[in-house]
Amino acid sequence: MFELMERNIKLNELQDHVKAIIYDWGTSTPPDLPTKPDVVLAADCVYFEPAFPLLQQTLKDLLGENTICYFCFKKRRRADLQFIKTAKKMFEVKEVEDDPDKGKYSRENIYLFVVHILIPIVFNANAKIGLKFGKGSEICLLDYTRSQTSVATTSQRLAL
Repeated sequence: MFELMERNIKLNELQDHVKAIIYDWGTSTPPDLPTKPDVVLAADCVYFEPAFPLLQQTLKDLLGENTICYFCFKKRRRADLQFIKTAKKMFEVKEVEDDPDKGKYSRENIYLFVVHILIPIVFNANAKIGLKFGKGSEICLLDYTRSQTSVATTSQRLAL
């Protein structure tokens, strides 16, 4: 695979802009890799269930506040969707709905998601805060004084 990546870089004349690097999932980020890249492209990474935790850890290590990850995979087994279900607990994961080609690739059980890190919102207990979220948004409230975490969706009432 590494040789194929290098060959594609050369064929596209990108040697001055792109470098192929081996990154074993779940290990430390290679020193030549940007610590928090702007874009991560993950294609067909969901295929071996025992590697799911390693892939999730790698995404945690790579994604920064400004990183956007395009995550595409073909559903072959039920476990493949379980990966996304687990990822939704760790990241902000949204299926791409506005792609004009979605009808074509979805017929072949191919899914495309956009993945971001979850950014915690810290609330000042003495301040009155008005927040507006879309219906179905999931909000995680961390109460550091009581070491508690609350999760609510906007279909539920939030007491802030």
